[in-house]
Amino acid sequence: MSYPATWTKVKFGEIAKRKSVRIDNPKESEYEKYVGLEHLDSGELVVKRWGSTKDVSSNMQIFNKNDILFARRNTYLKRISVALFDGICSGDIIVIEPILNHIVERFLPIYMQFKEFEDKVVAWSAGAFSKRIKWKQLSDFEIWIPSKEEQQKIVDIIWSVHDNQERIENLIQVAEKLKGGLLEELLTKGIGHNKFKKTELGEIPEEWKVHRLSEIIDIIGGGTPKTSEKIYWNGDIPWISAEDISKEERYILNTVRNISQKGLENSSTKVLEAQSIIISARGTVGLIGQLIKPMAFNQSCYGLLAKDNVDPNYLYYLLKFKIDELKQDAYGGVFNTITIKNFNYVKISLPSIKEQKLIVKMLDSIYEFIQNNRIATNKIILIKKKLANSFLSGELLIPKEVIT
Repeated sequence: MSYPATWTKVKFGEIAKRKSVRIDNPKESEYEKYVGLEHLDSGELVVKRWGSTKDVSSNMQIFNKNDILFARRNTYLKRISVALFDGICSGDIIVIEPILNHIVERFLPIYMQFKEFEDKVVAWSAGAFSKRIKWKQLSDFEIWIPSKEEQQKIVDIIWSVHDNQERIENLIQVAEKLKGGLLEELLTKGIGHNKFKKTELGEIPEEWKVHRLSEIIDIIGGGTPKTSEKIYWNGDIPWISAEDISKEERYILNTVRNISQKGLENSSTKVLEAQSIIISARGTVGLIGQLIKPMAFNQSCYGLLAKDNVDPNYLYYLLKFKIDELKQDAYGGVFNTITIKNFNYVKISLPSIKEQKLIVKMLDSIYEFIQNNRIATNKIILIKKKLANSFLSGELLIPKEVIT
């Protein structure tokens, strides 16, 4: 492949150096934030999650603001992010500092997320179960980089796109907080009530009634066709397991696995209709989703059907509001399963079906705002990645007239 005449061939070790400063007792250090592999997100330019050094007992390493944290284990996950704060990190993270002889500030993390570079890292990684790459291998990589003037334009463009992404993500966070507060207000106080009555749940609108959760739903169990019978699988019936239910998304659009009609007929699984609710009861407990089309499900989940006096969309929000209680037993203990008995323990206050629909309409407006902005964020991420790859491969060149 040929590159523009203004580009330079260098070794990665000429534009980046490894920092390795060990810290023996993180709990007693001046640092508050700890970054482990679990905090690094694939494809994210900056570190957005972290833990506390108070929870760390083993030796770690120090990083400083603007260092790049590179996950050297399971490199196929492509976790490379800039830290915008000082802290400590896992030994499975390589701390990298840019060398600014050949590159401009903030260019290195963009380059390290360049597809060609990421693919090379994955290809050179070794290990039977958890593939890793060594710093010596990384530093010896030969790469082509644009002139510093071109780099600066690339940096300006990519980080500007990233800033727009951040603004939308901040809007989503604000909306999520608003949704949480509004959810509690609407599901306990309703809309426009002046008269309230005292109940075991506290004060609720005078017209509302207290029920056990089990009284307003039908609970359906799922099942799994024999996995040894190929004829039971890969049909046209979506089959839900916990991995298909998202913490963020309301609707289950697709499933990892499908079953056939024979699989349905020869197992205890059942098909739920659109708008039904599904909740994970074992493993990852308490994930809640709503169906947009008929789907079957496994025995690690319950299907929940709203009774005649309950709007199914209202039931979804009610379950989201009550999920922490639902994961407790009658004495307040938290378990790693939800049983049918748990639905008897939880009590709820229920408005008329008319008011339920009004409440749903208000909550749906915030949900739709959040979803639309998530879609916008995903589009921006794709644009950012496409632009970076196009610039760094030479497919898209910075016009000479804009280089100063």
